[in-house]
Amino acid sequence: MYLLINNIKVAWRNLKAHRVYGLLNIAGLTIGIATSILVLIWVHYQFSFDRFHEQYASIYRLNTTIGSEDGPVTWDQGPSGLSVLTKGASGIKQVIRMKSWDDQNISNYDKSKIFDGNHIAYTDPDILKVFDFPLLYGNKESFLKDINAAAITQDLAIRLFGSASVLGKKIRYFGDIYTVEAVLKDFPKNSTLQYTAFFPMSAFSRRMMAQGYIHHPDYLDETLDNINFNDYLLLDPQVKPQAIASVISQNYARQKDQSMRFSLQPLKDLHLVSADGNPSDLRIVQMLLLVAIVILVVACINYMNLTTARSLTRVKEVAVRRMNGANKSQLFNMFMTEAGIVFLIATAFSLVLVYSLLPYVSRFTGAWLSVVEGDAVTLLMITAVLISTLLLATVFPAYLLSGLGTVSGLKGGVKEGRYAVLRKALVILQFGATFILLMGAIVVHKQMHFLSTKDIGFDRSYAFVAPMTNNMVDKGDELEAELLKNPAIQGVGVADVYDLSGVQNSTSDVIWPGKPDNDKTLFTGMSGDKAFIDMMKFHFVAGGNFTGDASDSNKFIVNEAAAKRMALRVPYVGQKISYAGVNGELIGVVRDFNYAPLTQKIGPLIMDSRGFKNILYVRTTAGTASSAIQQTERLYKAYSGNAPFSYSFLDKRFAEKYEAEQRAGSLLNAFSVVALIISCMGLFGLALYTAEVKRKEIGIRKVLGANIKSIIGLITGQFLRLVFLGVLIGMPVAYLITARWQNHFAYKASVGVFSFLAGALTIVGITILTVLFIAIKSATVNPVNSLKSE
Repeated sequence: MYLLINNIKVAWRNLKAHRVYGLLNIAGLTIGIATSILVLIWVHYQFSFDRFHEQYASIYRLNTTIGSEDGPVTWDQGPSGLSVLTKGASGIKQVIRMKSWDDQNISNYDKSKIFDGNHIAYTDPDILKVFDFPLLYGNKESFLKDINAAAITQDLAIRLFGSASVLGKKIRYFGDIYTVEAVLKDFPKNSTLQYTAFFPMSAFSRRMMAQGYIHHPDYLDETLDNINFNDYLLLDPQVKPQAIASVISQNYARQKDQSMRFSLQPLKDLHLVSADGNPSDLRIVQMLLLVAIVILVVACINYMNLTTARSLTRVKEVAVRRMNGANKSQLFNMFMTEAGIVFLIATAFSLVLVYSLLPYVSRFTGAWLSVVEGDAVTLLMITAVLISTLLLATVFPAYLLSGLGTVSGLKGGVKEGRYAVLRKALVILQFGATFILLMGAIVVHKQMHFLSTKDIGFDRSYAFVAPMTNNMVDKGDELEAELLKNPAIQGVGVADVYDLSGVQNSTSDVIWPGKPDNDKTLFTGMSGDKAFIDMMKFHFVAGGNFTGDASDSNKFIVNEAAAKRMALRVPYVGQKISYAGVNGELIGVVRDFNYAPLTQKIGPLIMDSRGFKNILYVRTTAGTASSAIQQTERLYKAYSGNAPFSYSFLDKRFAEKYEAEQRAGSLLNAFSVVALIISCMGLFGLALYTAEVKRKEIGIRKVLGANIKSIIGLITGQFLRLVFLGVLIGMPVAYLITARWQNHFAYKASVGVFSFLAGALTIVGITILTVLFIAIKSATVNPVNSLKSE
């Protein structure tokens, strides 16, 4: 105990005597530890999605793939007839279907309260036997057994009725009246599935029959034609999902003469991996996990560099202690005590920093504190970071200092030797890693800027969309005419797609002259009126728009990709086409535009004007947007019977598709700055050390005629060489990492040599600024003050 107390006193005196080095060490470790913990919390949140379900490892989503000349196309939906598809497949414990809709209106019985923006699903009654969505009120066994039953979330219940205890209350949805028989807890933030209300699948059959789409209630259970359901399968743990998917594909091939293939995607992968296997979101999380490790390593390197550099100024202290009987283990304990004090101070500051910044990080990244607070995995990660830092940053310097020799120390010092080589290698590694982070931030920023400014083939500026209620659709022409009377509104149209840059309506039911029998080309289908196509400013390369009258019912417009796929020849107009069972003719070809996220290439597209066009499109200007929205809302409520009005701007929806990448870019920017700060703090400390140990050398050089410029070059040159070498080593690594990430986009920003040179010049410029102050100060010191002690 006496030795420990003595070691603490010695360590504290040493830290006070060398305040600058102590502050640099503490600040570097504090920033490194805090940043790593914050990133790991975010990474843990991303990997926690859907794992709160007890059986998550055995739940899979059914994805559908269709082959085409342009390559296979995969989407996250399947048919409704799962009993037909899974026939003969053993090991399936449960199958669940969901038919989902966004932005839906739900009201109480007397319609005194109507709320929009609800995400609903018609689903099978056994859903709670697969997914663990907790019930606040209701019975799990009788869940959605009744055709008129409904399950709503706690939030919707409170909005509609002011309380969550609402069993037996009546609600209205899509013209039907339902009785609330279950109230669910609000869905966790880390759930891929997010719904406001569930209704029975039998109610969806009733709805389809009422609209004339199907003719008997068992149709959905038997048909394989409607591939627009979210299907989930719960398998026995020992069953291979590939085997089940193979049986499903074979069953489909026997029933339908089409080359459709099915696959099962694990529930735990849905958040980060798209249906077609694109892992761009997963790569971002992995990249930021690597960032956490790199920043921690950079901080530890910082500490080791400063400590090992200063070891050469403490050789006499070690020699005297050895002469007085101190052995190597005692010296090791003394230096470990000193390192431990620095580590404990840095740990305390870093934990305070983490808890101070976590609410802001939560709001920015979505890694909500309620998800990770008190979580055992999070606490384990924090412990792992602290232990790793303690071992990596403190043990080796303490071992090095305790091994300094007695005789060499008393003779005046030891040569740097292998310690200098090690320190230089660590500086190279440190700045190589920092350069990789910086290049990651630069490339992500360029890619996101490229996507946000790319010409996508239509005008998304100052255009907003609003979903119309059913009773408004038949009055669409009248509503358009009323809206256009307002000078704030530049254009109005209607269509059947809410997200123009994410159209998901796919079909192979397009026939043209000369189409091979085995051709299953997948087309994306859209419906819109004449005004919609004019308003969105699609560019025609041949033919023209719809006329706006009844003759449009069998007229079609395709894009360039479709014309090429069908091998159509000029003149395009007038060629015969059949789409969705309607024989008609082609009246126009539009230039290819991006109707899907920019991770996908443009495929064949066909447009008609006869679909159920329930989405209102309005174009305005920057100065008149507020007036246009107010006028649209007034007329919307008048035509809908006072239904709630909601809207979204196209450019905002477009930006939301790349929100994860934008956030990743912002995080990389911040972390590259953090890594630079830590590295420069270490460089500043090393420059101080260099100026200290070369003080007499600099004095002699000045006496012998060296000018200030050469002295500055002596100090800065050795650091610039190391930094330049680190950048040079980091370049190919940065290129490989960023190129691999960009490969997940169908359209890529050009990242040339200039971008890498800009990153290198940034690192070099900051290095010069960091070292220059110390170099100038050392070069201008009077040599008499440096040499008078000799």
